[in-house]
Amino acid sequence: MTKTEMCAIRASLSMFASYDESKVMRERLHQSALLDYQPKYTHYDYLDFMNRNAVSIDKISPQDTNHRYYFCLFSIPSQHVYGDCVEECLDNAIDSERSANTTSRSINQPNRSEN
Repeated sequence: MTKTEMCAIRASLSMFASYDESKVMRERLHQSALLDYQPKYTHYDYLDFMNRNAVSIDKISPQDTNHRYYFCLFSIPSQHVYGDCVEECLDNAIDSERSANTTSRSINQPNRSEN
């Protein structure tokens, strides 16, 4: 599936569509992600993240027009992240956690130019 097709499906999911139509569109996005998504991290990274954080993954209802993805992952460091496959959700959650850690480290570093 091309990026243009994916964007068109996501736009359709944000508008009214019947339950069955939405279910088919989300399933197309999910199947495309299963075939084409290139994970950023290893299975070890995913297990490490899940062992350190309480993680819940839910399939999004076909009638939810606010979230145009197949899955929602929640963890304390990442809060809610979305994706069409579990790996995409985990990649987004790990990126969010690492970004937060980098930001907090830079805030907590003393300003060395004052010495």
